[in-house]
Amino acid sequence: MLVKKQIFFPKHLLLNLKKSIQNIIVFWIYSPFGITKKVLSDLFFFEQGYYLTLFFFLKKNQLERDSVLTQMTLLSNAFVGLSRKYRIDIWLKGVGFKFKSGERLVSTKKKTILKLSLGYSHLLKLEMPKGCSVTLVGKKKLFFNGICLQELTQLVAYIQNFKLPDPYKGKGLNYKYRVKVLKPGKKK
Repeated sequence: MLVKKQIFFPKHLLLNLKKSIQNIIVFWIYSPFGITKKVLSDLFFFEQGYYLTLFFFLKKNQLERDSVLTQMTLLSNAFVGLSRKYRIDIWLKGVGFKFKSGERLVSTKKKTILKLSLGYSHLLKLEMPKGCSVTLVGKKKLFFNGICLQELTQLVAYIQNFKLPDPYKGKGLNYKYRVKVLKPGKKK
Protein backbone atom coordinates (compact mmCIF):
# COMPACT_ATOMS: atom_id res chain seq x y z
CA MET A 1 0.00 0.00 0.00
CA LEU A 2 1.34 3.42 -0.98
CA VAL A 3 1.34 5.97 1.85
CA LYS A 4 1.80 9.73 1.62
CA LYS A 5 3.21 11.53 4.67
CA GLN A 6 3.55 15.30 4.98
CA ILE A 7 6.03 16.92 7.37
CA PHE A 8 6.12 20.67 7.99
CA PHE A 9 9.37 22.10 6.66
CA PRO A 10 10.34 25.57 7.99
CA LYS A 11 11.47 27.91 5.20
CA HIS A 12 14.54 29.25 7.03
CA LEU A 13 16.16 25.79 6.96
CA LEU A 14 18.22 24.63 4.01
CA LEU A 15 17.72 21.04 2.88
CA ASN A 16 20.23 19.11 0.80
CA LEU A 17 19.57 15.49 -0.05
CA LYS A 18 21.19 12.66 -1.95
CA LYS A 19 19.38 9.63 -3.29
CA SER A 20 21.04 6.28 -3.79
CA ILE A 21 20.10 3.30 -5.92
CA GLN A 22 18.71 1.29 -3.00
CA ASN A 23 15.96 3.83 -2.05
CA ILE A 24 18.06 5.40 0.70
CA ILE A 25 17.86 9.18 1.08
CA VAL A 26 20.45 11.12 3.05
CA PHE A 27 19.15 14.47 4.33
CA TRP A 28 21.56 17.25 5.30
CA ILE A 29 19.65 19.96 7.16
CA TYR A 30 21.36 23.33 7.69
CA SER A 31 20.19 25.98 10.16
CA PRO A 32 21.69 28.80 12.22
CA PHE A 33 21.90 26.39 15.20
CA GLY A 34 23.86 23.67 13.40
CA ILE A 35 23.87 20.87 10.84
CA THR A 36 22.12 17.52 11.12
CA LYS A 37 22.36 14.42 8.97
CA LYS A 38 19.43 11.99 8.76
CA VAL A 39 19.43 8.77 6.76
CA LEU A 40 16.06 7.39 5.70
CA SER A 41 15.41 4.18 3.83
CA ASP A 42 12.52 2.79 1.75
CA LEU A 43 11.45 6.24 0.53
CA PHE A 44 11.23 6.79 -3.17
CA PHE A 45 9.73 10.20 -3.95
CA PHE A 46 9.35 13.57 -2.33
CA GLU A 47 7.97 17.02 -3.04
CA GLN A 48 9.12 20.18 -1.34
CA GLY A 49 7.08 23.25 -0.47
CA TYR A 50 5.80 24.42 2.88
CA TYR A 51 5.42 20.72 3.58
CA LEU A 52 7.92 18.02 2.75
CA THR A 53 5.86 15.24 1.18
CA LEU A 54 7.32 11.73 1.30
CA PHE A 55 5.87 8.65 -0.35
CA PHE A 56 6.68 5.12 0.76
CA PHE A 57 5.26 1.63 0.69
CA LEU A 58 3.69 0.54 3.96
CA LYS A 59 4.67 -3.08 4.36
CA LYS A 60 2.66 -5.85 5.94
CA ASN A 61 5.41 -6.73 8.42
CA GLN A 62 4.81 -4.81 11.65
CA LEU A 63 8.52 -4.29 12.42
CA GLU A 64 9.26 -2.79 9.00
CA ARG A 65 6.19 -0.56 9.25
CA ASP A 66 7.22 0.71 12.67
CA SER A 67 10.79 1.40 11.53
CA VAL A 68 9.59 3.54 8.62
CA LEU A 69 7.21 5.52 10.83
CA THR A 70 9.98 5.99 13.42
CA GLN A 71 12.25 7.39 10.71
CA MET A 72 9.55 9.87 9.74
CA THR A 73 9.15 10.99 13.36
CA LEU A 74 12.91 11.46 13.76
CA LEU A 75 12.98 13.59 10.61
CA SER A 76 10.13 15.81 11.81
CA ASN A 77 11.83 16.14 15.24
CA ALA A 78 15.02 17.22 13.45
CA PHE A 79 13.11 20.00 11.66
CA VAL A 80 11.64 21.24 14.93
CA GLY A 81 14.98 21.02 16.76
CA LEU A 82 16.82 22.98 14.09
CA SER A 83 14.19 25.70 13.90
CA ARG A 84 14.04 26.13 17.68
CA LYS A 85 16.19 24.23 20.17
CA TYR A 86 14.75 21.66 22.56
CA ARG A 87 15.09 22.32 26.27
CA ILE A 88 14.86 19.99 29.27
CA ASP A 89 15.06 21.29 32.84
CA ILE A 90 16.33 19.31 35.82
CA TRP A 91 15.87 20.48 39.40
CA LEU A 92 18.03 19.23 42.24
CA LYS A 93 16.32 18.47 45.52
CA GLY A 94 18.33 17.55 48.59
CA VAL A 95 21.00 18.85 50.94
CA GLY A 96 24.14 17.49 49.22
CA PHE A 97 23.28 18.64 45.70
CA LYS A 98 24.73 22.07 44.98
CA PHE A 99 26.45 23.57 41.99
CA LYS A 100 28.55 26.63 41.41
CA SER A 101 28.47 27.77 37.82
CA GLY A 102 32.07 28.96 37.71
CA GLU A 103 33.63 25.80 39.15
CA ARG A 104 31.52 22.96 37.86
CA LEU A 105 31.34 23.69 34.13
CA VAL A 106 34.71 23.54 32.40
CA SER A 107 34.71 24.50 28.74
CA THR A 108 37.60 24.13 26.31
CA LYS A 109 37.71 24.69 22.58
CA LYS A 110 37.06 21.04 21.74
CA LYS A 111 34.72 19.78 24.47
CA THR A 112 32.59 20.78 27.43
CA ILE A 113 32.87 18.83 30.66
CA LEU A 114 30.15 18.97 33.30
CA LYS A 115 31.27 18.25 36.86
CA LEU A 116 28.51 17.03 39.19
CA SER A 117 28.61 16.64 42.96
CA LEU A 118 25.72 14.33 43.84
CA GLY A 119 26.53 13.23 47.38
CA TYR A 120 29.18 10.68 46.41
CA SER A 121 32.77 10.82 47.66
CA HIS A 122 33.98 11.94 44.22
CA LEU A 123 32.97 14.33 41.45
CA LEU A 124 31.25 12.94 38.39
CA LYS A 125 32.74 14.24 35.14
CA LEU A 126 30.64 14.06 31.97
CA GLU A 127 31.66 15.10 28.49
CA MET A 128 28.81 16.85 26.70
CA PRO A 129 27.96 15.90 23.10
CA LYS A 130 28.50 18.49 20.36
CA GLY A 131 24.85 19.35 19.82
CA CYS A 132 23.98 19.67 23.53
CA SER A 133 24.73 22.49 25.94
CA VAL A 134 24.06 22.93 29.64
CA THR A 135 23.35 26.03 31.69
CA LEU A 136 23.63 26.10 35.46
CA VAL A 137 21.22 28.53 37.10
CA GLY A 138 21.73 29.12 40.80
CA LYS A 139 22.64 26.09 42.84
CA LYS A 140 19.79 23.74 42.07
CA LYS A 141 18.82 24.13 38.40
CA LEU A 142 20.25 22.60 35.23
CA PHE A 143 18.94 23.61 31.80
CA PHE A 144 19.90 21.36 28.88
CA ASN A 145 19.55 22.69 25.31
CA GLY A 146 20.03 20.72 22.14
CA ILE A 147 19.17 20.29 18.50
CA CYS A 148 18.41 16.56 18.53
CA LEU A 149 15.62 15.49 20.89
CA GLN A 150 16.80 11.88 20.99
CA GLU A 151 20.37 12.74 22.05
CA LEU A 152 19.13 15.28 24.58
CA THR A 153 16.71 12.91 26.32
CA GLN A 154 19.35 10.15 26.40
CA LEU A 155 21.84 12.53 28.00
CA VAL A 156 19.38 13.74 30.64
CA ALA A 157 18.27 10.18 31.44
CA TYR A 158 21.92 9.12 31.78
CA ILE A 159 22.58 11.97 34.22
CA GLN A 160 19.40 11.27 36.17
CA ASN A 161 20.41 7.61 36.64
CA PHE A 162 23.28 8.77 38.87
CA LYS A 163 20.80 9.98 41.48
CA LEU A 164 17.25 8.79 40.92
CA PRO A 165 14.53 10.59 42.90
CA ASP A 166 13.72 9.07 46.27
CA PRO A 167 10.16 7.65 46.19
CA TYR A 168 9.37 8.93 49.71
CA LYS A 169 10.82 12.45 49.90
CA GLY A 170 11.63 13.14 46.24
CA LYS A 171 15.31 13.89 46.84
CA GLY A 172 17.53 13.58 43.78
CA LEU A 173 17.40 14.78 40.18
CA ASN A 174 13.85 15.60 39.10
CA TYR A 175 12.40 16.81 35.82
CA LYS A 176 10.76 20.20 36.17
CA TYR A 177 7.44 19.47 34.44
CA ARG A 178 6.99 15.83 35.45
CA VAL A 179 4.65 15.19 38.37
CA LYS A 180 6.01 12.55 40.73
CA VAL A 181 3.57 10.91 43.13
CA LEU A 182 5.38 10.17 46.38
CA LYS A 183 4.73 7.11 48.52
CA PRO A 184 3.24 7.65 51.96
CA GLY A 185 5.66 7.42 54.85
CA LYS A 186 5.55 5.20 57.90
CA LYS A 187 2.21 5.27 59.70
CA LYS A 188 2.09 5.34 63.51
